[in-house]
Amino acid sequence: MLKPNLNQFQMIQMVESLMNNNQPIWNGFPILVTAKTKLTTYADAIRHEFAKSLIVSTGIAKDKSNSRKKLTKFALQISKSLTGYFAIVPDDEQYDSNYFAPSTLQLMKEKELIGTCFHLHNNAETELANLAPFNITAATLTNFMAEIEAFSNQINLPKQAISQRRDANEQIVKLLSECMLFLTRQLDNSMVMLENTQPTFVGLYQSARRIHKNPTHRSKLREERNDSC
Repeated sequence: MLKPNLNQFQMIQMVESLMNNNQPIWNGFPILVTAKTKLTTYADAIRHEFAKSLIVSTGIAKDKSNSRKKLTKFALQISKSLTGYFAIVPDDEQYDSNYFAPSTLQLMKEKELIGTCFHLHNNAETELANLAPFNITAATLTNFMAEIEAFSNQINLPKQAISQRRDANEQIVKLLSECMLFLTRQLDNSMVMLENTQPTFVGLYQSARRIHKNPTHRSKLREERNDSC
């Protein structure tokens, strides 16, 4: 969320909090009751979208990293078993085809790693009857395939998170625009009903509404310096 939008969001929550804490003051005015309900509806919708926008992409990336480490470790195990078998047979061509150093697997791009793992899985499946002495069983290959599929699924999650966060931010901008218009046209004008009987409350309301418009102290100083030049 951009800073101007965040300032608006904070202001909306301050106005909502002020009204929540002073309900007896305005509760007898149906227009204000309706307006407060609408304000809370907007605030809840913005909070919901804001929560969606805070999807922890780093958490998703960490999950993908962990999944890759598990898959790489598994691929290395299968590679060692296959090369161990083809060294005994011997079959130099198959040995070279299935030999992968740890650093090679670690440096592979995601799709390249997945392709390599499918290659190892298929070769191990073909030689399964000969790999029992190397601790490779049908269950091992089932687990290996599960890791391949898990990592394949993880690849697209960060992109999905970014897309969801972008959609949420667009919805936040839309809701903020609608809510600001509602405040200006309806709730601000409705406060006139309380000016004579509840001037302190109206003053607090107006202060809360002005907060997002005020420049920071540093901005004021900069403006004053510019004016003096």
